[in-house]
Amino acid sequence: RNGAALTAYYRKNSIEATDGTPAHLQMLAAAGDFEGLKLKHMLIGGEGLSSVVADKLLKPFKEAGTAPRLTNVYGPTETCVDASVHPVIPENAVQSAYVPIGKALGNNRLYILDQKGRLQPEGVAGELYIAGDGVGRGYLHLPELTEEKFLQDPFVPGDRMYRTGDVVRWLPDGTIEYLGREDDQVKIRGSC
Repeated sequence: RNGAALTAYYRKNSIEATDGTPAHLQMLAAAGDFEGLKLKHMLIGGEGLSSVVADKLLKPFKEAGTAPRLTNVYGPTETCVDASVHPVIPENAVQSAYVPIGKALGNNRLYILDQKGRLQPEGVAGELYIAGDGVGRGYLHLPELTEEKFLQDPFVPGDRMYRTGDVVRWLPDGTIEYLGREDDQVKIRGSC
């Protein structure tokens, strides 16, 4: 909750890699004291990463000559958390409201489907579905919700996919842009 204390801790302990949320980034950006930090890589996930926040953090690091590699990671708990990644390049941080969620990690497949389950073309919004080895079996003691969210993968017989509720679209470079939620779900400390 204290960006100055966090940067002091990173500095004192020569922290080179960190994994946090956009709120974590906002704390660091608000502290503004990046001199002497050894950070080389920051993984950011858990909620949509605002392009403005990413840019606000990366600019001072770059000016100090110590810009860490920043990677936006995306994935719900139901798919073993990290399903896609996107490297954030300082010069391209502000291109839209959110930093793209990127491309699928190995053993994952990302589908953007319309309400009838059809694949969406580039630029057309749809709901994100995640398939692959990391997809969970369902919710304990919640068969109705499991049936609603964990579906048979229509593109790979015998596999399952998870319906995320996130509205996304393909970008021309093959990455996925997060646009918002299909419902009003809000995550508080990682839970819905």
